[in-house]
Amino acid sequence: MVQEHPIAGVGVGAFHTLVRDFGWMRGYDGDDALTPDNAQQWLRHNLAELGVVGTIPVIWWLVLLAMLLFQRTSGGDRLSIGFVRAALLGFLVASIFGMPAQSAAVMITFWTFVFWLLVERGTGSTATGTAWTKFAAIATAILVVIHAAATIVDARGDLWPRNRSVRFGWFYKN
Repeated sequence: MVQEHPIAGVGVGAFHTLVRDFGWMRGYDGDDALTPDNAQQWLRHNLAELGVVGTIPVIWWLVLLAMLLFQRTSGGDRLSIGFVRAALLGFLVASIFGMPAQSAAVMITFWTFVFWLLVERGTGSTATGTAWTKFAAIATAILVVIHAAATIVDARGDLWPRNRSVRFGWFYKN
């Protein structure tokens, strides 16, 4: 999937649907056919679904979270911050070897820990929306336009259900 759709990926949630077809192209058929599953790693799964351009904001967000996670501050309850840090690092380790965030309960727990970290660090209640720099706004707009254009091209090309049916030998009727 990444090889054929590196810029915009195959679309959010499409990995599970397409894994069998792309596996068939690589020789996984009959008893060896791939079952609808995840990519067995969070970053690889996001890369397949979002492409390189869509993964850039995800990685940037992770960098910001890591900076918040490890910054030294004098405020906040050190025990709570340590607990939240350990829980989020555990989530990172689990995401390297699997896809825990596909469970709604795990995702809600993750975001609870992120917001708890923000409150403990004192950034949750005192954050005032700062204006973006001109460069950040332009870079964001360029990323959005590139991703949208690539998504439209892919969606009207070989990811269109009619075209996929021809390529993968499905029965398909308009």
